[in-house]
Amino acid sequence: MIHNTRTKATGDLLYLAFRAAYVTSFQQMADEFSPEPPRYSRGFLDHITLAAGCAPQIQLDLLLKTWKRLSEDDSETLSAIDQCVCYCATCELAFYGETENRHRISRASNGPREMPLPDVIWLASKLRTVQINWPFPTDSAGLLRDAEFLGTELDQCRNFGPEHQAVSEVLRLVGEWQVSPQIVSNAAGLLTPDEIGELGGFFQRHPRLMNL
Repeated sequence: MIHNTRTKATGDLLYLAFRAAYVTSFQQMADEFSPEPPRYSRGFLDHITLAAGCAPQIQLDLLLKTWKRLSEDDSETLSAIDQCVCYCATCELAFYGETENRHRISRASNGPREMPLPDVIWLASKLRTVQINWPFPTDSAGLLRDAEFLGTELDQCRNFGPEHQAVSEVLRLVGEWQVSPQIVSNAAGLLTPDEIGELGGFFQRHPRLMNL
């Protein structure tokens, strides 16, 4: 489990960050596929400029894939995209703290792992500490966070070297639509049984979103 490679406090905060990212993106997905006009239009990956517009179901798929790798203590093989997912998830929980969104913090805390509600006042600063002490390089997250240098000249991506592979990967993901069939099973340990049932029920109602 993720506690093996981090302190318990860091592990709990990273778990809570993934919970926060799930709450945000599931709500966005539910709103966008509702017959009513969408109300919640941002996902957790929007903390990276280039990922804005990535379909909410793809954001959830990426989140749960990365969670599965972390929960299996596989942090040494995290891809550049996995690292960006971790970065954005912690940014989302920090955003909850900065905006004092106690309702969403409470929802994120109400997961399968028993833990007290975090102190909203210190939440953002604690998460910055988590980001500084990653057990993996953060070059990809930093690159994508500061990717405004691309501007509108996206054709520059064709000239990127291997060190900029993450940028091309994110741009590719923005165009994807279908999730992996393992999206529900990847949620084990992060979502409650009711949330897993809710997630599975969503894709039963929208089977064309799943790449079977």
